Amino acid sequence: MFSSSVTQTQLSLITYRIATASENMAIDEQMLANAYQDATAYLRFYGWAENAFTFGYSQSWESINQEANIPTTEIPLKNRIRRITGGGLVDHRHGITYALAIPRNHAAATGNATHFYQQLHQALQNTLGAFQLKTELQSCPCETADSAPHRIHAQCFKQAEPYDLINPQSHQKIAGAALRRNRSGLLVQGSLSKNHLPEIDLDSFAQHFQKQLVETFDLRCTSQPFRPSLSPSDGQRQRYASSKWNTKR
Repeated sequence: MFSSSVTQTQLSLITYRIATASENMAIDEQMLANAYQDATAYLRFYGWAENAFTFGYSQSWESINQEANIPTTEIPLKNRIRRITGGGLVDHRHGITYALAIPRNHAAATGNATHFYQQLHQALQNTLGAFQLKTELQSCPCETADSAPHRIHAQCFKQAEPYDLINPQSHQKIAGAALRRNRSGLLVQGSLSKNHLPEIDLDSFAQHFQKQLVETFDLRCTSQPFRPSLSPSDGQRQRYASSKWNTKR
């Protein structure tokens, strides 16, 4: 279990919100800045005003669009947004999206990233179990006889990576996440595939996940949804909406 390096850090659940693709990415970035300023961890689930996909910071614009092979009539170019986190392409038409920001004073923001990822998905696994969905953690190569390296797939849900959540029968990926660490702390941008989920009440699901994260990472839980000022700057909004940012690689 992780623990805060100072006092026990509070985890606040932010009210569900629907926004454009560029706005959602700007809000997540601002949430990480708020986490540092407030010495508070924040969790939010959110929706998409239009069809959109996001892709990892280091991925190539050209290769992503070629491999995705999604017509602009389905997802226009303005809704294909580069994240500040890593990972692969996530088509947000088919998933539930959340973000978690942890301030840098907490051990989880600076500890081993692989261990954090495993703990994060164990917390999510416990939450899904409470909603009658059994999952497994994808094994790490070091835990198997076959230690040959594998290619990280450009599309996030095409292939499970170590400690992603998978369906025990089909071995299809159910949940994954991308991480970013900076001077403010740690940002997680995660997705769950709707194709493998039962009908759930998202508010109840978010509250249960919050409690699991509190137990896993030694946080304090707030009882009511929190409505902080998550207003990204004009510069943040413009950056995620700009061709210069999204086609930079």
